[in-house]
Amino acid sequence: MEWLFRDISVRVEIGPYNDKELGLVVKARNIPLGLELGGVAVTANEASEAENVEYWPSLSLGNTSRRSVIFHAASEALQKTELLSKTSIGFFTMGLEVARIPTWEIAEEIVKALHTHCQKDCGIDKVVIVASTPTQVSSLQYALDNVHIIV
Repeated sequence: MEWLFRDISVRVEIGPYNDKELGLVVKARNIPLGLELGGVAVTANEASEAENVEYWPSLSLGNTSRRSVIFHAASEALQKTELLSKTSIGFFTMGLEVARIPTWEIAEEIVKALHTHCQKDCGIDKVVIVASTPTQVSSLQYALDNVHIIV
């Protein structure tokens, strides 16, 4: 499926997805899963082949400001894509999903950041949001279809 935000093509995919073609990607690194094995905390880390990689901040379900953290991280990644003169960006949600952040919160904050970013002239023409579960895909579809309600 594809949506248009001004001149930006937004696609939702279910992983795995080869990120090498994307100008910048946002993935998980050290997202706590709330598990310990032998006293060592277990975290989610996503591999990447992209040249430019940013990482979601460390979040957990207990973080009450997690929505604003996701929005801020997505906004900064969009700005960095512009600064690097790249035209495509990928948001990968697997790490946030396995950390049990609610799917609708992830979807709404990424879509809000995208909507806010494209209100001014923008050099980005392609956004790919890669989810790891059908539930996250559904949340993303809802947020993209109803952006006028959530912003």
